Amino acid sequence: MKRVKVTFFMIAYNEEKFIKRAIESVQNQTEKDIELYIRNNGSTDNTGDIVRKIAEKDSRIHLVENKINWRKSEKPDDFFTNEYCAMDAWPINKETLGDYISFIDGDDQISPNFVEELLRVAIKNDSQITVCGNYFVTDKNQIISTRLPPDLHISSDKEWQESMNDHNIFVSFYNVFRTHWGKLFKKEFFLKYYDDAWKLVGGRYGSYLDTAVMLRYLQQAENVSCLRKPLYLFTMGAGSTYIEVLPRIKQSVNKSLQAETLFDEALKFLTIKKANNKRNIEFLYQLNWAFIWESISGIKNIQKPDIKVIDRIVIVLNNRIASNYLSNNTHNIYSLLEPLLNDAWQKSENDFYWYTRYPMRLMYLLNLIKEQPDSNLVPVILFGILCDMENQNLLGMDLLSYTSSYIPNQNILNHIRDYTLRHNCIKNLWIECFDELYGKDYNKKVRQLSENLKIAFYSAEFETASELLSELCNINPIDRDAIFYRIQMLELIDEHELAVILSCSARVLYGLDYDMQCLCLDVLGRGKVNE
Repeated sequence: MKRVKVTFFMIAYNEEKFIKRAIESVQNQTEKDIELYIRNNGSTDNTGDIVRKIAEKDSRIHLVENKINWRKSEKPDDFFTNEYCAMDAWPINKETLGDYISFIDGDDQISPNFVEELLRVAIKNDSQITVCGNYFVTDKNQIISTRLPPDLHISSDKEWQESMNDHNIFVSFYNVFRTHWGKLFKKEFFLKYYDDAWKLVGGRYGSYLDTAVMLRYLQQAENVSCLRKPLYLFTMGAGSTYIEVLPRIKQSVNKSLQAETLFDEALKFLTIKKANNKRNIEFLYQLNWAFIWESISGIKNIQKPDIKVIDRIVIVLNNRIASNYLSNNTHNIYSLLEPLLNDAWQKSENDFYWYTRYPMRLMYLLNLIKEQPDSNLVPVILFGILCDMENQNLLGMDLLSYTSSYIPNQNILNHIRDYTLRHNCIKNLWIECFDELYGKDYNKKVRQLSENLKIAFYSAEFETASELLSELCNINPIDRDAIFYRIQMLELIDEHELAVILSCSARVLYGLDYDMQCLCLDVLGRGKVNE
Protein backbone atom coordinates (compact mmCIF):
# COMPACT_ATOMS: atom_id res chain seq x y z
CA MET A 1 0.00 0.00 0.00
CA LYS A 2 1.28 3.46 -0.89
CA ARG A 3 2.65 5.43 2.04
CA VAL A 4 1.85 9.15 2.27
CA LYS A 5 4.47 11.73 3.17
CA VAL A 6 2.72 13.07 6.29
CA THR A 7 0.07 11.57 8.57
CA PHE A 8 -1.82 14.06 10.74
CA PHE A 9 -3.58 13.10 13.97
CA MET A 10 -6.36 14.98 15.74
CA ILE A 11 -8.56 14.29 18.77
CA ALA A 12 -11.78 16.30 18.88
CA TYR A 13 -14.38 16.79 21.57
CA ASN A 14 -17.39 19.05 20.87
CA GLU A 15 -15.59 21.09 18.23
CA GLU A 16 -18.51 21.69 15.86
CA LYS A 17 -17.71 25.40 15.78
CA PHE A 18 -14.10 25.01 14.64
CA ILE A 19 -13.43 21.52 13.30
CA LYS A 20 -14.45 22.18 9.68
CA ARG A 21 -11.98 25.07 9.58
CA ALA A 22 -9.25 22.89 11.10
CA ILE A 23 -9.80 20.07 8.60
CA GLU A 24 -9.86 22.44 5.64
CA SER A 25 -6.51 23.89 6.69
CA VAL A 26 -5.07 20.38 6.30
CA GLN A 27 -6.91 19.70 3.06
CA ASN A 28 -5.65 22.96 1.55
CA GLN A 29 -1.96 22.19 1.98
CA THR A 30 0.27 22.88 -1.02
CA GLU A 31 1.71 19.42 -0.41
CA LYS A 32 -1.21 17.08 -1.18
CA ASP A 33 0.39 13.76 -0.24
CA ILE A 34 -1.04 13.74 3.27
CA GLU A 35 -3.76 12.12 5.38
CA LEU A 36 -5.65 13.06 8.54
CA TYR A 37 -6.99 10.72 11.22
CA ILE A 38 -9.60 12.26 13.52
CA ARG A 39 -10.76 10.56 16.70
CA ASN A 40 -14.15 11.89 17.74
CA ASN A 41 -13.73 11.58 21.49
CA GLY A 42 -17.33 11.02 22.58
CA SER A 43 -18.63 14.40 21.36
CA THR A 44 -22.21 15.26 22.26
CA ASP A 45 -22.59 17.89 19.51
CA ASN A 46 -22.36 17.62 15.70
CA THR A 47 -18.60 17.12 15.56
CA GLY A 48 -18.91 13.50 14.34
CA ASP A 49 -21.42 14.33 11.62
CA ILE A 50 -19.29 17.18 10.31
CA VAL A 51 -16.21 14.97 10.05
CA ARG A 52 -18.18 12.11 8.52
CA LYS A 53 -19.52 14.29 5.70
CA ILE A 54 -16.07 15.63 4.91
CA ALA A 55 -14.54 12.13 4.96
CA GLU A 56 -17.14 10.91 2.45
CA LYS A 57 -15.81 13.42 -0.08
CA ASP A 58 -12.07 13.18 0.71
CA SER A 59 -10.43 9.77 1.06
CA ARG A 60 -7.50 11.35 2.91
CA ILE A 61 -9.74 12.10 5.92
CA HIS A 62 -10.43 9.19 8.29
CA LEU A 63 -12.91 9.24 11.19
CA VAL A 64 -12.43 7.08 14.28
CA GLU A 65 -15.40 7.14 16.64
CA ASN A 66 -15.21 6.83 20.40
CA LYS A 67 -18.67 6.70 21.95
CA ILE A 68 -17.60 7.72 25.46
CA ASN A 69 -15.15 10.48 26.26
CA TRP A 70 -12.12 8.80 27.76
CA ARG A 71 -12.05 11.18 30.74
CA LYS A 72 -15.63 10.33 31.64
CA SER A 73 -15.41 6.57 31.36
CA GLU A 74 -14.62 4.44 34.39
CA LYS A 75 -13.87 1.38 32.26
CA PRO A 76 -10.19 0.69 31.65
CA ASP A 77 -10.90 -0.47 28.09
CA ASP A 78 -12.26 2.97 27.21
CA PHE A 79 -8.98 4.65 28.09
CA PHE A 80 -6.58 5.36 25.24
CA THR A 81 -3.66 3.58 26.87
CA ASN A 82 -1.56 0.56 25.91
CA GLU A 83 0.07 -1.99 28.21
CA TYR A 84 2.84 0.50 29.02
CA CYS A 85 0.30 3.10 30.24
CA ALA A 86 1.17 5.23 27.22
CA MET A 87 -1.51 7.30 25.52
CA ASP A 88 -2.75 5.20 22.62
CA ALA A 89 -5.37 7.45 21.06
CA TRP A 90 -3.77 7.54 17.65
CA PRO A 91 -4.96 4.79 15.23
CA ILE A 92 -1.42 3.89 14.16
CA ASN A 93 -0.90 1.44 11.32
CA LYS A 94 2.84 0.99 11.01
CA GLU A 95 2.48 -0.32 7.46
CA THR A 96 0.66 2.71 6.07
CA LEU A 97 1.81 5.43 8.45
CA GLY A 98 3.32 8.41 6.68
CA ASP A 99 7.04 9.10 6.53
CA TYR A 100 6.40 11.94 9.01
CA ILE A 101 3.85 12.48 11.78
CA SER A 102 2.17 15.73 12.77
CA PHE A 103 -0.62 16.85 15.11
CA ILE A 104 -3.32 19.48 14.95
CA ASP A 105 -5.95 20.37 17.54
CA GLY A 106 -9.60 20.44 16.53
CA ASP A 107 -9.89 24.19 17.07
CA ASP A 108 -6.59 25.19 15.42
CA GLN A 109 -5.31 25.70 11.87
CA ILE A 110 -2.13 25.35 9.88
CA SER A 111 -0.88 27.64 7.10
CA PRO A 112 -1.22 26.28 3.53
CA ASN A 113 2.56 25.81 3.26
CA PHE A 114 2.96 24.17 6.69
CA VAL A 115 3.79 20.71 5.33
CA GLU A 116 5.80 21.92 2.35
CA GLU A 117 8.05 24.17 4.43
CA LEU A 118 8.63 21.77 7.32
CA LEU A 119 9.09 18.79 5.01
CA ARG A 120 11.75 20.65 3.03
CA VAL A 121 13.78 21.36 6.20
CA ALA A 122 13.21 17.88 7.66
CA ILE A 123 14.40 16.08 4.52
CA LYS A 124 17.35 18.41 3.96
CA ASN A 125 18.68 17.91 7.53
CA ASP A 126 17.40 14.36 8.09
CA SER A 127 15.75 15.75 11.24
CA GLN A 128 14.02 13.55 13.77
CA ILE A 129 11.89 16.52 14.87
CA THR A 130 11.27 19.71 12.90
CA VAL A 131 9.49 22.60 14.56
CA CYS A 132 8.03 25.89 13.34
CA GLY A 133 6.66 28.95 15.12
CA ASN A 134 3.03 29.76 15.72
CA TYR A 135 0.51 32.58 15.94
CA PHE A 136 -1.80 32.88 18.93
CA VAL A 137 -5.16 33.93 17.50
CA THR A 138 -8.72 34.62 18.67
CA ASP A 139 -11.57 32.43 17.48
CA LYS A 140 -12.06 35.06 14.77
CA ASN A 141 -8.47 34.66 13.57
CA GLN A 142 -7.23 37.92 14.99
CA ILE A 143 -3.53 37.58 15.83
CA ILE A 144 -2.73 38.16 19.50
CA SER A 145 0.95 37.29 19.54
CA THR A 146 3.64 35.21 17.85
CA ARG A 147 5.99 32.56 19.20
CA LEU A 148 9.09 31.62 17.22
CA PRO A 149 11.79 29.01 17.83
CA PRO A 150 15.48 29.93 17.88
CA ASP A 151 17.16 29.82 14.48
CA LEU A 152 19.19 26.64 14.77
CA HIS A 153 19.82 23.10 13.58
CA ILE A 154 21.32 20.60 16.04
CA SER A 155 22.90 17.33 14.94
CA SER A 156 25.69 16.53 17.41
CA ASP A 157 26.31 16.28 21.16
CA LYS A 158 28.59 19.30 20.97
CA GLU A 159 25.91 21.42 19.26
CA TRP A 160 23.33 20.35 21.85
CA GLN A 161 25.64 21.33 24.68
CA GLU A 162 26.61 24.68 23.18
CA SER A 163 23.07 25.65 22.19
CA MET A 164 21.29 24.62 25.39
CA ASN A 165 23.95 26.22 27.62
CA ASP A 166 22.99 29.54 26.05
CA HIS A 167 20.18 30.41 28.46
CA ASN A 168 18.23 32.59 26.02
CA ILE A 169 18.29 29.85 23.39
CA PHE A 170 17.23 27.24 25.93
CA VAL A 171 14.25 29.31 27.13
CA SER A 172 13.10 29.96 23.57
CA PHE A 173 13.65 26.31 22.65
CA TYR A 174 11.76 25.07 25.72
CA ASN A 175 8.78 27.34 25.08
CA VAL A 176 8.30 26.22 21.49
CA PHE A 177 8.57 22.56 22.53
CA ARG A 178 5.92 22.79 25.23
CA THR A 179 3.35 21.45 22.73
CA HIS A 180 3.33 18.49 20.36
CA TRP A 181 1.59 20.42 17.58
CA GLY A 182 3.44 22.61 15.08
CA LYS A 183 6.00 19.89 14.39
CA LEU A 184 6.99 17.05 12.09
CA PHE A 185 8.26 13.81 13.65
CA LYS A 186 10.21 11.34 11.57
CA LYS A 187 8.18 8.14 11.67
CA GLU A 188 10.96 5.79 12.83
CA PHE A 189 11.94 8.12 15.66
CA PHE A 190 8.32 8.74 16.64
CA LEU A 191 7.54 5.02 16.94
CA LYS A 192 10.83 3.95 18.55
CA TYR A 193 10.26 6.09 21.66
CA TYR A 194 6.47 6.16 21.59
CA ASP A 195 5.71 4.02 24.64
CA ASP A 196 8.03 6.01 26.89
CA ALA A 197 7.23 9.47 25.51
CA TRP A 198 3.45 9.16 25.67
CA LYS A 199 3.20 7.72 29.18
CA LEU A 200 0.47 9.32 31.22
CA VAL A 201 1.56 11.30 34.26
CA GLY A 202 0.27 9.27 37.20
CA GLY A 203 -0.14 5.92 35.43
CA ARG A 204 -3.07 4.46 33.51
CA TYR A 205 -5.66 6.80 35.01
CA GLY A 206 -3.38 9.81 35.10
CA SER A 207 -3.14 12.85 32.89
CA TYR A 208 -1.71 13.42 29.45
CA LEU A 209 0.83 16.27 29.24
CA ASP A 210 2.13 17.28 25.84
CA THR A 211 5.11 19.11 27.42
CA ALA A 212 6.15 15.88 29.16
CA VAL A 213 5.78 14.05 25.83
CA MET A 214 8.03 16.54 24.08
CA LEU A 215 10.67 16.55 26.82
CA ARG A 216 10.87 12.76 26.68
CA TYR A 217 11.31 12.83 22.91
CA LEU A 218 13.93 15.57 23.18
CA GLN A 219 15.90 13.51 25.69
CA GLN A 220 16.38 10.94 22.92
CA ALA A 221 16.70 13.35 19.99
CA GLU A 222 20.01 13.70 18.17
CA ASN A 223 18.92 15.74 15.16
CA VAL A 224 16.44 18.63 15.52
CA SER A 225 15.70 21.53 13.18
CA CYS A 226 13.89 24.79 13.85
CA LEU A 227 12.11 26.80 11.16
CA ARG A 228 11.71 30.38 12.31
CA LYS A 229 8.34 30.94 10.66
CA PRO A 230 4.85 31.05 12.27
CA LEU A 231 3.01 28.34 10.32
CA TYR A 232 0.64 27.07 13.03
CA LEU A 233 -2.37 29.05 14.31
CA PHE A 234 -3.29 28.25 17.90
CA THR A 235 -6.77 29.43 18.91
CA MET A 236 -6.85 31.00 22.36
CA GLY A 237 -9.86 30.51 24.60
CA ALA A 238 -11.61 27.94 22.44
CA GLY A 239 -12.92 24.51 23.43
CA SER A 240 -10.84 21.66 24.78
CA THR A 241 -9.87 18.43 23.08
CA TYR A 242 -10.80 16.58 26.24
CA ILE A 243 -13.77 17.18 28.47
CA GLU A 244 -12.51 18.14 31.91
CA VAL A 245 -14.79 16.38 34.35
CA LEU A 246 -12.56 16.81 37.38
CA PRO A 247 -13.78 19.42 39.87
CA ARG A 248 -11.69 22.56 40.00
CA ILE A 249 -10.17 21.52 43.29
CA LYS A 250 -8.83 18.26 41.83
CA GLN A 251 -7.53 20.13 38.80
CA SER A 252 -5.45 22.23 41.18
CA VAL A 253 -3.99 19.18 42.87
CA ASN A 254 -3.28 17.51 39.53
CA LYS A 255 -1.52 20.63 38.31
CA SER A 256 0.76 20.59 41.32
CA LEU A 257 1.64 16.94 40.76
CA GLN A 258 2.14 17.56 37.04
CA ALA A 259 4.57 20.36 37.87
CA GLU A 260 6.87 17.88 39.60
CA THR A 261 6.90 15.59 36.55
CA LEU A 262 7.62 18.45 34.17
CA PHE A 263 10.51 19.64 36.34
CA ASP A 264 11.98 16.12 36.49
CA GLU A 265 11.68 15.58 32.73
CA ALA A 266 13.18 18.99 31.93
CA LEU A 267 16.06 18.47 34.35
CA LYS A 268 16.73 15.05 32.82
CA PHE A 269 16.81 16.66 29.37
CA LEU A 270 19.31 19.30 30.53
CA THR A 271 21.46 16.66 32.20
CA ILE A 272 21.55 14.47 29.10
CA LYS A 273 22.45 17.45 26.92
CA LYS A 274 25.05 18.61 29.49
CA ALA A 275 23.31 21.95 29.90
CA ASN A 276 22.15 21.80 33.52
CA ASN A 277 23.72 25.15 34.38
CA LYS A 278 22.51 27.42 37.18
CA ARG A 279 20.42 29.80 35.03
CA ASN A 280 18.66 26.99 33.20
CA ILE A 281 17.78 25.22 36.44
CA GLU A 282 16.56 28.47 38.01
CA PHE A 283 14.25 28.82 35.00
CA LEU A 284 12.81 25.37 35.72
CA TYR A 285 12.19 26.36 39.34
CA GLN A 286 10.37 29.49 38.18
CA LEU A 287 8.16 27.42 35.89
CA ASN A 288 7.41 25.02 38.73
CA TRP A 289 6.42 27.86 41.02
CA ALA A 290 4.12 29.24 38.31
CA PHE A 291 2.30 25.89 38.37
CA ILE A 292 2.05 25.97 42.17
CA TRP A 293 0.75 29.53 42.12
CA GLU A 294 -1.89 28.50 39.60
CA SER A 295 -2.79 25.48 41.73
CA ILE A 296 -3.22 27.57 44.87
CA SER A 297 -5.23 30.15 42.96
CA GLY A 298 -7.48 27.39 41.66
CA ILE A 299 -8.15 26.06 45.16
CA LYS A 300 -8.77 29.61 46.36
CA ASN A 301 -11.71 29.91 43.96
CA ILE A 302 -13.60 26.89 45.29
CA GLN A 303 -17.14 28.02 46.07
CA LYS A 304 -18.15 25.42 48.66
CA PRO A 305 -15.07 24.23 50.55
CA ASP A 306 -15.20 21.36 53.03
CA ILE A 307 -12.63 19.43 55.03
CA LYS A 308 -11.34 17.86 51.79
CA VAL A 309 -10.13 21.30 50.77
CA ILE A 310 -7.45 21.04 53.43
CA ASP A 311 -6.31 17.72 51.97
CA ARG A 312 -5.85 19.40 48.57
CA ILE A 313 -4.03 22.36 50.10
CA VAL A 314 -1.62 20.04 51.91
CA ILE A 315 -0.88 18.14 48.69
CA VAL A 316 -0.20 21.34 46.76
CA LEU A 317 1.98 22.76 49.53
CA ASN A 318 4.01 19.55 49.61
CA ASN A 319 5.26 20.03 46.05
CA ARG A 320 8.82 18.85 46.54
CA ILE A 321 10.35 21.03 43.82
CA ALA A 322 9.06 24.24 45.40
CA SER A 323 10.29 23.32 48.88
CA ASN A 324 12.77 26.17 49.30
CA TYR A 325 10.34 28.85 48.12
CA LEU A 326 7.48 27.57 50.25
CA SER A 327 9.51 27.43 53.45
CA ASN A 328 10.70 31.02 53.02
CA ASN A 329 7.58 32.81 51.80
CA THR A 330 4.93 31.99 54.36
CA HIS A 331 3.19 35.37 54.23
CA ASN A 332 2.92 35.31 50.42
CA ILE A 333 1.52 31.78 50.41
CA TYR A 334 -0.89 32.56 53.21
CA SER A 335 -2.17 35.68 51.45
CA LEU A 336 -3.45 33.36 48.72
CA LEU A 337 -4.92 30.80 51.10
CA GLU A 338 -6.42 33.10 53.73
CA PRO A 339 -9.82 33.70 52.05
CA LEU A 340 -10.29 29.98 51.47
CA LEU A 341 -9.22 28.96 54.97
CA ASN A 342 -11.48 31.58 56.55
CA ASP A 343 -14.41 30.48 54.43
CA ALA A 344 -13.74 26.80 55.19
CA TRP A 345 -13.56 27.59 58.90
CA GLN A 346 -16.90 29.39 58.84
CA LYS A 347 -18.54 26.55 56.94
CA SER A 348 -17.12 24.04 59.42
CA GLU A 349 -19.45 25.46 62.07
CA ASN A 350 -16.45 26.00 64.35
CA ASP A 351 -15.51 22.35 64.44
CA PHE A 352 -12.20 22.54 66.29
CA TYR A 353 -11.08 19.19 64.91
CA TRP A 354 -10.06 21.14 61.80
CA TYR A 355 -7.10 22.44 63.80
CA THR A 356 -5.53 19.01 63.52
CA ARG A 357 -4.54 20.17 60.02
CA TYR A 358 -1.55 22.46 60.06
CA PRO A 359 -2.85 25.02 57.48
CA MET A 360 -5.68 25.86 59.90
CA ARG A 361 -3.23 26.28 62.77
CA LEU A 362 -1.09 28.46 60.52
CA MET A 363 -4.09 30.72 60.00
CA TYR A 364 -4.52 31.03 63.78
CA LEU A 365 -0.78 31.61 64.26
CA LEU A 366 -0.49 34.41 61.70
CA ASN A 367 -3.48 36.19 63.20
CA LEU A 368 -1.85 35.83 66.62
CA ILE A 369 1.45 37.23 65.33
CA LYS A 370 -0.40 40.16 63.82
CA GLU A 371 -2.01 41.01 67.17
CA GLN A 372 0.62 39.78 69.67
CA PRO A 373 3.96 39.11 67.96
CA ASP A 374 5.70 38.61 71.33
CA SER A 375 3.19 36.09 72.70
CA ASN A 376 4.77 33.03 74.29
CA LEU A 377 2.13 30.99 72.46
CA VAL A 378 3.96 31.61 69.17
CA PRO A 379 6.83 29.14 69.73
CA VAL A 380 4.48 26.32 70.78
CA ILE A 381 2.14 26.71 67.80
CA LEU A 382 4.94 27.38 65.29
CA PHE A 383 7.05 24.38 66.28
CA GLY A 384 3.94 22.21 66.19
CA ILE A 385 3.39 23.35 62.61
CA LEU A 386 7.01 22.94 61.54
CA CYS A 387 7.26 19.44 62.97
CA ASP A 388 3.92 18.23 61.64
CA MET A 389 4.58 15.30 59.31
CA GLU A 390 2.08 16.75 56.83
CA ASN A 391 4.19 19.89 56.51
CA GLN A 392 6.87 18.31 54.34
CA ASN A 393 8.15 21.62 52.96
CA LEU A 394 8.34 23.26 56.41
CA LEU A 395 5.99 26.11 55.57
CA GLY A 396 6.53 28.63 58.37
CA MET A 397 10.29 28.19 58.76
CA ASP A 398 10.76 31.91 58.02
CA LEU A 399 8.65 32.73 61.10
CA LEU A 400 11.30 31.46 63.54
CA SER A 401 12.40 35.04 64.20
CA TYR A 402 9.17 35.53 66.19
CA THR A 403 10.41 33.01 68.75
CA SER A 404 13.64 34.84 69.62
CA SER A 405 12.09 36.57 72.66
CA TYR A 406 11.69 33.20 74.36
CA ILE A 407 14.59 31.37 72.77
CA PRO A 408 17.26 34.10 72.71
CA ASN A 409 20.12 31.64 72.30
CA GLN A 410 20.81 31.55 68.56
CA ASN A 411 22.50 28.17 68.91
CA ILE A 412 19.21 26.67 70.02
CA LEU A 413 17.35 28.18 67.08
CA ASN A 414 19.99 26.82 64.71
CA HIS A 415 19.75 23.45 66.41
CA ILE A 416 15.98 23.44 66.01
CA ARG A 417 16.21 24.52 62.37
CA ASP A 418 18.75 21.83 61.50
CA TYR A 419 16.91 19.12 63.37
CA THR A 420 13.60 20.02 61.78
CA LEU A 421 15.09 20.04 58.30
CA ARG A 422 16.62 16.63 58.86
CA HIS A 423 13.80 14.89 60.68
CA ASN A 424 10.66 17.00 60.32
CA CYS A 425 9.67 15.78 63.79
CA ILE A 426 11.17 17.18 66.99
CA LYS A 427 9.28 14.96 69.46
CA ASN A 428 11.25 15.06 72.74
CA LEU A 429 14.15 17.15 71.47
CA TRP A 430 13.50 20.03 73.84
CA ILE A 431 14.92 18.60 77.06
CA GLU A 432 18.11 17.50 75.32
CA CYS A 433 18.40 20.78 73.45
CA PHE A 434 17.98 23.04 76.48
CA ASP A 435 20.13 20.84 78.74
CA GLU A 436 22.95 21.01 76.23
CA LEU A 437 22.85 24.70 75.39
CA TYR A 438 21.63 26.32 78.62
CA GLY A 439 23.38 24.13 81.16
CA LYS A 440 22.49 22.45 84.43
CA ASP A 441 21.53 25.58 86.37
CA TYR A 442 18.91 26.49 83.80
CA ASN A 443 17.53 22.96 83.76
CA LYS A 444 17.42 22.86 87.58
CA LYS A 445 15.31 26.05 87.70
CA VAL A 446 12.86 24.76 85.10
CA ARG A 447 12.51 21.41 86.80
CA GLN A 448 11.85 23.05 90.17
CA LEU A 449 9.16 25.26 88.67
CA SER A 450 7.61 22.21 87.00
CA GLU A 451 7.53 20.26 90.26
CA ASN A 452 5.94 23.15 92.19
CA LEU A 453 3.42 23.64 89.37
CA LYS A 454 2.43 19.99 89.47
CA ILE A 455 1.91 20.09 93.27
CA ALA A 456 -0.16 23.29 93.10
CA PHE A 457 -2.30 22.04 90.22
CA TYR A 458 -3.20 18.71 91.80
CA SER A 459 -3.81 20.43 95.15
CA ALA A 460 -6.38 22.62 93.35
CA GLU A 461 -4.37 25.73 94.26
CA PHE A 462 -5.13 27.14 90.84
CA GLU A 463 -4.12 30.73 91.56
CA THR A 464 -0.64 29.59 92.58
CA ALA A 465 -0.55 27.13 89.70
CA SER A 466 -1.44 29.94 87.28
CA GLU A 467 1.41 32.11 88.56
CA LEU A 468 3.92 29.27 88.33
CA LEU A 469 2.67 28.34 84.87
CA SER A 470 3.07 31.92 83.69
CA GLU A 471 6.64 32.03 84.99
CA LEU A 472 7.50 28.69 83.41
CA CYS A 473 5.99 29.65 80.02
CA ASN A 474 7.96 32.88 79.99
CA ILE A 475 11.20 30.99 80.61
CA ASN A 476 10.52 28.08 78.26
CA PRO A 477 7.07 27.98 76.60
CA ILE A 478 7.87 24.71 74.85
CA ASP A 479 8.74 22.82 78.01
CA ARG A 480 6.75 19.62 78.30
CA ASP A 481 5.13 20.50 81.64
CA ALA A 482 4.48 24.09 80.54
CA ILE A 483 2.39 22.77 77.64
CA PHE A 484 0.81 19.90 79.59
CA TYR A 485 -0.55 22.03 82.43
CA ARG A 486 -1.33 24.97 80.20
CA ILE A 487 -3.74 22.84 78.21
CA GLN A 488 -5.50 21.73 81.38
CA MET A 489 -5.70 25.26 82.77
CA LEU A 490 -7.24 26.47 79.49
CA GLU A 491 -9.89 23.77 79.72
CA LEU A 492 -10.69 24.81 83.29
CA ILE A 493 -11.40 28.39 82.18
CA ASP A 494 -13.33 27.28 79.05
CA GLU A 495 -10.67 28.40 76.55
CA HIS A 496 -11.33 25.29 74.50
CA GLU A 497 -10.19 26.62 71.12
CA LEU A 498 -6.71 27.48 72.33
CA ALA A 499 -6.54 24.22 74.28
CA VAL A 500 -7.23 22.36 71.03
CA ILE A 501 -4.52 24.27 69.16
CA LEU A 502 -1.94 23.59 71.86
CA SER A 503 -3.03 19.96 71.98
CA CYS A 504 -2.38 19.66 68.25
CA SER A 505 1.13 21.04 68.77
CA ALA A 506 1.76 18.83 71.81
CA ARG A 507 0.74 15.70 69.92
CA VAL A 508 3.45 16.48 67.37
CA LEU A 509 6.16 17.69 69.74
CA TYR A 510 5.73 14.98 72.37
CA GLY A 511 4.64 12.05 70.29
CA LEU A 512 6.31 9.54 72.60
CA ASP A 513 4.73 10.92 75.78
CA TYR A 514 1.78 8.68 76.74
CA ASP A 515 0.21 11.06 79.26
CA MET A 516 0.50 13.99 76.85
CA GLN A 517 -1.10 11.99 74.05
CA CYS A 518 -4.01 10.92 76.27
CA LEU A 519 -4.63 14.51 77.38
CA CYS A 520 -4.55 15.81 73.81
CA LEU A 521 -6.92 13.14 72.50
CA ASP A 522 -9.33 13.90 75.35
CA VAL A 523 -9.30 17.62 74.50
CA LEU A 524 -9.73 16.98 70.78
CA GLY A 525 -12.69 14.72 71.47
CA ARG A 526 -14.73 17.43 73.18
CA GLY A 527 -16.30 18.86 70.05
CA LYS A 528 -17.37 22.29 68.83
CA VAL A 529 -17.36 25.67 70.49
CA ASN A 530 -21.14 25.88 70.52
CA GLU A 531 -21.64 22.55 72.23
